[in-house]
Amino acid sequence: PGPRLDLHCLQERSACLSRRGRGKEALAELKRLAKARSASEPLARLLAQQYRVQGNRFWAQRVLMRLLRTRPGDCQSRAQLAWIQIAEGDLDLARQLLAASKRCPRRAVDLCRWALLRAHLASIEGNNETRDAALKEATGVGQVYPEDLALWRRYRRLSLPSYGAPLQLRGELALGYTSNLNAN
Repeated sequence: PGPRLDLHCLQERSACLSRRGRGKEALAELKRLAKARSASEPLARLLAQQYRVQGNRFWAQRVLMRLLRTRPGDCQSRAQLAWIQIAEGDLDLARQLLAASKRCPRRAVDLCRWALLRAHLASIEGNNETRDAALKEATGVGQVYPEDLALWRRYRRLSLPSYGAPLQLRGELALGYTSNLNAN
């Protein structure tokens, strides 16, 4: 069904349009592509993510729930839906989503995301011991999605007060003699 989609490129384009205040344009483009390629799970998840960015959790939930009806073992969609449920304040449903599929997660980076979900739930409930155990599990994986990095750092600071995020320094060195002698 048409040329292969570069999902990373679509994700970057959507993020760029959203940063420039053109999120509705990004959403319209993703909806059009998702309609033409209804079998694409990653594209449907990207559409749900864009709905979330636009503040429309209702449609993000609908897209993800439709996807989970056809593919109940889709760990990434299940995790995205759990984040939405947490944001909506429905912690019991988020917990059910995480417990419903015993085969999730499958990849290391997903293990980290699921551990962060458990840490987030525990933190909201005020259970610091469970939060710290889940964070230790997330840290032990060694991989994290870029969009989960801020949350990982936040909980890392809470559980280890001596932890500081890595500093980045940038230096520039200019060599050579410059003169303003020929300026008019």
